[in-house]
Amino acid sequence: MRVVQNITANAEVFATGDGATSVYPLTFDGLTLVDPEKARVTAIHRADWQGRQLLYPTPRTNRVRQSSTPTSSSLSNVTLATVAGAAPDGSASVSSMTVTGGTAPQMSVLMTSNAPVVDEDGNTGFSLFVDKTSPSGFAGIQVNQQNGPTVLAASFIALNLATGVLGNEFLVSTALNNFTATVDSLPGWYKITIKFPVRPTATSVQPYICVPNSTTSRSGTVGAVLRFFGGMSFYGSYIPTTSAPVTLTDYTYTPAGQVTLGQVPVNGAVLDWGGSGTINLLDATPTFLSQYATSPILTSLIQAANETIDPQADFDAFMANVWDVYTAQGFGLDIWGRIVNIPRTINIPASSDFFGFDEALPDAEPFNQAPFYNGPTGGTLFTLTDDAYRVLILTKALANISSFTAQSMNALLNFMFNGQGSTRGSCYVLESGTPMQISYVFNFALTSWEAAVLEQSSLMPRPTGVGVTITVNP
Repeated sequence: MRVVQNITANAEVFATGDGATSVYPLTFDGLTLVDPEKARVTAIHRADWQGRQLLYPTPRTNRVRQSSTPTSSSLSNVTLATVAGAAPDGSASVSSMTVTGGTAPQMSVLMTSNAPVVDEDGNTGFSLFVDKTSPSGFAGIQVNQQNGPTVLAASFIALNLATGVLGNEFLVSTALNNFTATVDSLPGWYKITIKFPVRPTATSVQPYICVPNSTTSRSGTVGAVLRFFGGMSFYGSYIPTTSAPVTLTDYTYTPAGQVTLGQVPVNGAVLDWGGSGTINLLDATPTFLSQYATSPILTSLIQAANETIDPQADFDAFMANVWDVYTAQGFGLDIWGRIVNIPRTINIPASSDFFGFDEALPDAEPFNQAPFYNGPTGGTLFTLTDDAYRVLILTKALANISSFTAQSMNALLNFMFNGQGSTRGSCYVLESGTPMQISYVFNFALTSWEAAVLEQSSLMPRPTGVGVTITVNP
């Protein structure tokens, strides 16, 4: 038997990325949640090449353009290039800065002018991956708060690549208040993250990537090289950009218990969650008689038997393949067809066009266009596929409760053809000037089974006593 049990998840793993899938069911110990719409999700993490990252259910924007191979709006005594190498995300190239001379060599990454970079708590953030083996030996980030070209406040922090230790804050001018700087050590790379508790309004925040020769000076040694990747004008997991800022919501959780990720997790990425909910736990404990409940042999035998005969898989298969018309297959759909009185196998009438002269119009065709008449033909039986049959079943079910006004019949047509007007052309019901006469108009070609369904009054819904014509304008 199964019992409903409350659970509390703490870093509970629910999926592993395959490099292609972005939607995963939320699970606990491999079991799907009962009443997932009532579950409380407090955190979702993804562990991949960036380490274990907290994912956000609110939008984040990376305003660093060309974030993996950035260009620059103001270079100072450096050259910028893309070089071959293994980037932390597995791609084949990284960005490289080389000091050419002068004082305070730096490169400002492209940002949207006067666009504050703040999180939901008011923190201004910036992050960058730097190659541990860069010949420069040091990596620096300076962040300016500017009003146009005027620097109102600025702060600088440098990382010793040999030790992984961040230096003390170096003030270029008035400090950008206090800030926090952290470094995460990843295979071959460091990730520097800076958070400033300041909310710019009329001013912009401009980060600069620097190549210093120490943690107390922005000056760099001529020839020093720094390799870096993935500039982010926010903290959190990396959002790739090209020529424009990119806004992304890390994940959304649906009432059906599905987690939809804004980025496809790389192969091997581990997803975990925290929160609470309920599961249908396989447990025979409530059936134990008290005098046997402490017997390890008896209880293990009962639990093993309970697990062996557990009918949950059969229940799930029945619900999916028979009970739920949206997922039913094969004989399950055949049962639904009998319920709404619509067959799976339909008769496609043979062509009624034959060779003839003017007096035989409108079905007569000229020479070399149609065969001679050779008596009546029976047509062809055609068995609908599951997908086509499902649409027909649902259309018939809707027709059973339809008022058969032009509006409701248009809704039926749009449902049956699954909104294909956007790809195949429009379709609609037309009330003609002739009394008790309507026309189905299709501005796209019909398949043979579609035409057969439309032409048979027993299959396609239509008002009682109203004549129907079909007009196809491919």
